Amino acid sequence: MDPLDTARIRQTIEHRLEALRGEITDKLGDAAMVTAGLDRNADAGDLSVADDTVTADFADARRDLDEYQAGRTALARLESGDYGTCTDCGQAIAPARLQAQPFAVRCIACQTLRERAAGTHRSTL
Repeated sequence: MDPLDTARIRQTIEHRLEALRGEITDKLGDAAMVTAGLDRNADAGDLSVADDTVTADFADARRDLDEYQAGRTALARLESGDYGTCTDCGQAIAPARLQAQPFAVRCIACQTLRERAAGTHRSTL
């Protein structure tokens, strides 16, 4: 991989990781504020809304943490020279896929097979 490409990819990944850190911090902070805002006079409705809000914030933070870990893995693969190689079949991941999904570790064919096996593949029909 060209050193300029490597630097550009690293910068893209690092910018996304920085944004994710902020998003995770914000979501966890929001959940804490909702919880702290409850008082002893909160009724069942207040508690239900707070629970739904905190659950959604935690779910969003979990998703962002998963993406953050994928970004850290992408950086490690970039450093080791494995970035852009499918972890399942060993073939090159298409540049268009990496541009759209810089943290991708599988080519489209292998990712599709994995999603079908897990029952999460979305048909284009």
